[in-house]
Amino acid sequence: MLDRQSNVRGSPTTTPVAPISDIEISVVIPLWNERETLEEMVERVGAVLRKMGRPYEIIFVDDGSTDGTFDVLHRLQAGDSHIRAARLRRNYGQHAALSAGLKLSRGRYVITMDGDLQNPPEEIPGFIEKLDEGFDVVSGWRQHRQIPLFSRRIPSRILNWMVGRVTGVRLHDYGCGFNGMTDGVAKAIAQHGAMRKFLAALMVSEARSVCEVKVNDCRREGKGSNYSFFRLLGLTLDFITSFSVRPFQIIGILGFGFLMASILGVIGYILGRIFFILSPSAVIQILTVLSFFMGLQLIVVGLLGEYNIRIYRAVQGQPLYIIETLLEGERKYP
Repeated sequence: MLDRQSNVRGSPTTTPVAPISDIEISVVIPLWNERETLEEMVERVGAVLRKMGRPYEIIFVDDGSTDGTFDVLHRLQAGDSHIRAARLRRNYGQHAALSAGLKLSRGRYVITMDGDLQNPPEEIPGFIEKLDEGFDVVSGWRQHRQIPLFSRRIPSRILNWMVGRVTGVRLHDYGCGFNGMTDGVAKAIAQHGAMRKFLAALMVSEARSVCEVKVNDCRREGKGSNYSFFRLLGLTLDFITSFSVRPFQIIGILGFGFLMASILGVIGYILGRIFFILSPSAVIQILTVLSFFMGLQLIVVGLLGEYNIRIYRAVQGQPLYIIETLLEGERKYP
């Protein structure tokens, strides 16, 4: 969401760029303190796209970097009009930065990838090939990942399973930042509110056809993962509460189960007393009453939860991000 413009001076571009309507490939790359690898990223991505011979643009979104990343971006963009650079007002998180890049994209196909060269740019043609075949979304599936079992691998598998259950599309690696999609899917994602932070789930939800492409997972030298165990846990809980009403539905179903169990317990107890099968039992009576009221409470909680989520979705109007500066070609927006 472009909320504010600021004048930014830039040198004239030195390389020709295709008209907006002719752009075929948009590569969206979020950045956070990636000054050291940025020039190599630009060189490798540009080399791959030039070799493909299709009109392209590279969109970098600086997510509030503090190491001078945007200064490097400013210099690189001044020498290559294929580059578009946006700086967010502060650090909103990777998913918000990706969402900003998707909204800015103008290509027929959109490729998203991490900015630390964990995703080899040389594998971009494989995604474009699948999109050319007619798939709406191409999801990256990282191979030979060297990550800790308990702090990363198990939480990632839980998140993959959960997103697959909610969306109905089972993928091996929902956490991979290397993905491809059509412009229709990218535009559909931009219509969502705060749920745009769950791009992987939104991508497959908006797509008619999805496939996976195996990609190499290059370990980052000297830099650990931005996703710790607690951050993955937080993302999972955020996904549950923002993307799906299923938890409240489960609570409601559980309450209905307790309610039915209490009713059947009362009926069974009465019949047992009538036919002298059961002797008077205060324990059974107490458990039956507790089960009845517990069931009612859980049903009410489930209903209130669903109503609150629907109200939340209806009234959410807060911006997911704010673009402070945008550099693109000869047009400079502050």
